[in-house]
Amino acid sequence: MYTIVSVIYGCPMTKAVWSKLAEMGKDDVPEEEYGFEEMYSGSAEVPPGYIGVDLGGFDEIDPVRIDLTNGKFIAERHSFSFAPTPQQEAEAQAKIDALPDELKTVLSPVGVWIVWSTS
Repeated sequence: MYTIVSVIYGCPMTKAVWSKLAEMGKDDVPEEEYGFEEMYSGSAEVPPGYIGVDLGGFDEIDPVRIDLTNGKFIAERHSFSFAPTPQQEAEAQAKIDALPDELKTVLSPVGVWIVWSTS
């Protein structure tokens, strides 16, 4: 098992989101019903995931440099921008706007997040 890092623009799935989904009777279908991206973790208390857009990620255990000047993560094998484009921001916001109001109340602030999962 190894760690996977996903950098997203949007909102991560948290205990509060899972609790609200359970309250709504929808905790078994967050992807199909609302567009959440659910990920695997063999050790997390609640499954990781997010609503928004995937900016990139890496699963190596190699060192990763964070280039704040150019807004990039640079690993030995690849690099990607952690600054969302206007199109990615609009896509993420449209997904969030489509959620029921009661679910929006428990979301974390919209932004760039690192979401951890495992293989």
